[in-house]
Amino acid sequence: MNISKGRPFPLGATVTSRGVNIAVVCEEGCETGRRRSPLTLVLERTDSGEKERIAFSEAARVGHVYYMQLEDLDTGKYIYSFEDSEGKKFTDPFAVRLEGTEQWGRFTPRGAYFPEEYDWGDDHPLNRGYSEMIMYLLHVRGFTKHISSGVKNKGTFEGVAEKVEYLKRLGINTVELMPAFEFNEVMDTEKRTQREAVNAASEEIEPRTKKSRKINYWGFTDGYLFAPKNAYSARGDGERSFKDMVKELHANGIGVVVQLYFEKKYDTDFISKCAVYWVSELHVDGLRILGEKIPKKALTENPYLKGTCIIFDEFEPEINGNEKQTLKNVAVLNDAFMCDNRKFLKGDADMLPAFVRHQLQNDVTLKRINYMDSYYGFTLNDMVTYDAKHNEDNGEGNTDGSDYNYSWNCGIEGKTRRKGIEALRLKQLRNAFTYLMLSQGVPEFVAGDEFRNSQKGNNNAYCQDNAVTYLNWNDLERSRELFEFVRTLIELRKEHKVFHNDNRLTLTDPKSLGAPDVSIHGEQAWAPRLDNYMRHIGIMYSGAYAQTKGSRSKDKDFYIAYNMHWQKHRFALPKPPKGKRWRILMNTESGFLNDRSKREDTELNVAERSIVMLEAV
Repeated sequence: MNISKGRPFPLGATVTSRGVNIAVVCEEGCETGRRRSPLTLVLERTDSGEKERIAFSEAARVGHVYYMQLEDLDTGKYIYSFEDSEGKKFTDPFAVRLEGTEQWGRFTPRGAYFPEEYDWGDDHPLNRGYSEMIMYLLHVRGFTKHISSGVKNKGTFEGVAEKVEYLKRLGINTVELMPAFEFNEVMDTEKRTQREAVNAASEEIEPRTKKSRKINYWGFTDGYLFAPKNAYSARGDGERSFKDMVKELHANGIGVVVQLYFEKKYDTDFISKCAVYWVSELHVDGLRILGEKIPKKALTENPYLKGTCIIFDEFEPEINGNEKQTLKNVAVLNDAFMCDNRKFLKGDADMLPAFVRHQLQNDVTLKRINYMDSYYGFTLNDMVTYDAKHNEDNGEGNTDGSDYNYSWNCGIEGKTRRKGIEALRLKQLRNAFTYLMLSQGVPEFVAGDEFRNSQKGNNNAYCQDNAVTYLNWNDLERSRELFEFVRTLIELRKEHKVFHNDNRLTLTDPKSLGAPDVSIHGEQAWAPRLDNYMRHIGIMYSGAYAQTKGSRSKDKDFYIAYNMHWQKHRFALPKPPKGKRWRILMNTESGFLNDRSKREDTELNVAERSIVMLEAV
């Protein structure tokens, strides 16, 4: 092995035609007064543990960046780390693979692997547009960790890949993964320095002591943001397992969005490089960027990310002249959709205008991710099962988590065998999914919602690494009826462009096609009532305005009657297009109808807290 000067960029360890180039930032512990202390590269043999220390040269330094090139190094036989003059060791923050993190609950990163080549074959990001997405939020560990999951590699990237046929059956085409980078899941209840916390995590923990420590199950904490998590790999190699998972999902038409959480200490350069790495080297289709100091403008203008879906919690496009900047690859989370529509679902007053706005909003300048639940707050099933949070197991006296979840238990707190209550809860879940799948924004729901996954009323399960957060797949058979309803609803959305139009809806007929692109109706056709006490509305979609770009075929016309009142209502129907009649397609009281021969000409009776969908045939 020969050592040469190398290059100061890119940061991290980069395999070149001559060997490995290493560039690292060293600020703390690398200066003593005016004299700069040396930094050492520590190479460790993976077979014998033998270590070799190589000092960086002062001649190969730019600012706080040291660099060198190792020529003719057999990368498969070594791991590397760094050590300053005081003997303090640290791991490369740009490392793409670590060791000492293979076991969940023991985060002791001791060094970084050198990157290896991976055969992607013909794989590439799918480049699916937002309007075609059906998004599915999941936690890699919790998705398949339960004994009922039926996969070989439970709680891993491999386990997610093993569920690919299930995802296809449900109709999912985009999965969003909660943090899957190398984060420290070991939370210490005592205030310690980071080094002390890592040392504590590496010690043998007595069972009694272990119970007093928490696990950061969600993963919104600091870590090594370039490296997929080894503990999520069946083989202990997070990088390779993640790539295999992405490759398998892509082969089956399913895109991958990853959540990246950045603490405020990270600068624009680091965040940008990290985002580009996940896209270029790990082939992800999208990034959900979270943190306190996110360089949104820099990310949206980065040329490497122009074809990548980027999702922010909040984002305001720039205004050029009188028009907002259009960013086709940028989306924002629509938290108001969840809050307002949960209120409308349970019958709160003065929510009808907000509901109509959320259903029809499809601003072409900025896409919105619509959802009825997320990793925080109640699951969709708990939303109709609990009025109050039940976070006692978190060990914080039930003081954590939101006190108000816009939920309604339908008459009884928690599980019940009363058939009337259960029938109402099931109908409310159908209503919620109908809101979501027929909204113009990008629909996303949480894994397990389709078979009534429950967290037993815990609305802040950040530290619950157990059956509370693991999906119980036995619920799939118990809730097969809801699963089939959701699957059919997803299929309906995909088939009909009226529910995810590429153009902004205007409530007018600008092309004189005989009907507005969309219209709203009250109990009297063409006469909507949006008073604060109203809880029912009709929405009609014109298929003539839902042509796919480059296609001359028209979509179908639909009329949907929403009644969230606790009393039934009769709707006078608008006339369908000439030569057609309205046919009932779905009623959330019973689901999609097998016999669709029933016609409705002028009036429609809608039961309390129900939605009825009609199509023009």
